[in-house]
Amino acid sequence: VGKAELMDPEVDSRAWRPGAHGSTFGGNPVIAAAGIASLKIIEKELMKNAAEVGDFLKKGMIEIMNRHRIIGEVRGLGLMIGIELVQDKKTKEHFPSAVTINRENIKEVITGECFKRGLILYGAGFNSLRISPPLMITKDDAAEALKIIEEVITKVEGQLL
Repeated sequence: VGKAELMDPEVDSRAWRPGAHGSTFGGNPVIAAAGIASLKIIEKELMKNAAEVGDFLKKGMIEIMNRHRIIGEVRGLGLMIGIELVQDKKTKEHFPSAVTINRENIKEVITGECFKRGLILYGAGFNSLRISPPLMITKDDAAEALKIIEEVITKVEGQLL
């Protein structure tokens, strides 16, 4: 439905008459100002923060990948970081579904252990993890997340030996 169909009685007899689509609080100037202020904060502050902290997270994850055999690749942009879990780092071969720890696949073990430590990671597919924190995350929070991830990866690698 286009604008003309909604607003022009000559196009559609069911069109709203002037003022029929308003409400008591519609167009409230305080709410409009709050919305504009929110958008300015998102555009000026949160997008910059996402780029800076995202870069910090990605670099930190690459350092962790270089120290651990089960991380085959780290990729992402901004605050959306992907971590690929592999059985063989050279060939990038994924863990077969039969490889589990206490009957859970490796991805689920890692996300569960991180959750127990206060960090929410998301699974992506069978062999990948996703970090996607809120736009307002600080570098200190990101550093804590990296610490937790490395602790958990170290623990999981020890269980796979």
